[in-house]
Amino acid sequence: MNGKGQQPVKGSGQGKPWEGIEFWKDKEKEILHPDLLSEKAEMVAKHFREKKLTSHQLRRYYGEFKRLERLYENSKDWNMVAPMVGFVKSKASYGARSKGNIPKDFADFICWLVDKSADEKDFKQVCLFFEAVVGFMYGLGVVQ
Repeated sequence: MNGKGQQPVKGSGQGKPWEGIEFWKDKEKEILHPDLLSEKAEMVAKHFREKKLTSHQLRRYYGEFKRLERLYENSKDWNMVAPMVGFVKSKASYGARSKGNIPKDFADFICWLVDKSADEKDFKQVCLFFEAVVGFMYGLGVVQ
């Protein structure tokens, strides 16, 4: 939620660099877009330069995605993990409203990642994309 009591929703922010990014070139063949983990991830990372995101804030949400990825890998039960992935939106919405927690744009990005996680294949690629974004954020000095 933002300060006006509105929740970040898919497509809520105009001009966000992640909007319109498609992960799959061919989902059936499990072929990702060739620039997803390079140009697209770097573009998203650069967006957060001005947002004053701390390493603690980034690790908190990245760690949650990695935890859920491990949970899925151990259980192979998407029906068990999917609700917990959806719950991350609630955490991000709350985090954006809490004083000193996360920038609203970052909460919107987290919510977008959750929305992109329609099934286990998508979720695995969401985790990989988030990992690439995190790498660029540290590499570019975006994270304080």
